[in-house]
Amino acid sequence: MGRKASIERRTRETLVRVALELDGEGKVVVKTPISLFNHLLETLLYYMKANAVVEASYTGHVVPHHLIEDVGLVLGEAIRKATEGVTVRRYGWAVVPMDDALVIAAFDYSHRPTAVTDFERLGSVEGIDGILLAHFVEALAWRLGATIHIYSLRGVNAHHVVEASFKALGMAMKSALEPLNSSQPLSLKGVLG
Repeated sequence: MGRKASIERRTRETLVRVALELDGEGKVVVKTPISLFNHLLETLLYYMKANAVVEASYTGHVVPHHLIEDVGLVLGEAIRKATEGVTVRRYGWAVVPMDDALVIAAFDYSHRPTAVTDFERLGSVEGIDGILLAHFVEALAWRLGATIHIYSLRGVNAHHVVEASFKALGMAMKSALEPLNSSQPLSLKGVLG
């Protein structure tokens, strides 16, 4: 039995479905009405080496904010469900260069949700405000119960910065979510949270 989960969230504004297998090969299908968001989700999940199908749509007149937030919530819930009862490595980090961009991401599966990014400095990236990308990371961290930090150390091209960010986050999450052959979490306290 692999680490898998399927979650659906239906509101008056959005419909989001995520089917996820953490121990995969990076086979990913993403369908949302936001082209750049599709690309970033595919990037994140591919670098996590997860197999996943993510589908999201508007069910009413709504701004992209709610769709992006709801995808973060559902993806976080799916990952949390897929890791239930499994002791994982807990920490992961990655530094990713992409042309002019250099990004660092750090991830702690701590059960203490925190998200810190510097996406807001980017302004609009191909029609998505950087604040919405930061909000996606916040929703993901909150529902998953993880601490996530993403910082761009350099970068002029905003697309390169966000793509490198999602690559780095995927790599950090892949490392942190690897199973350990132990029932004891990696914590001096003996418990997480």
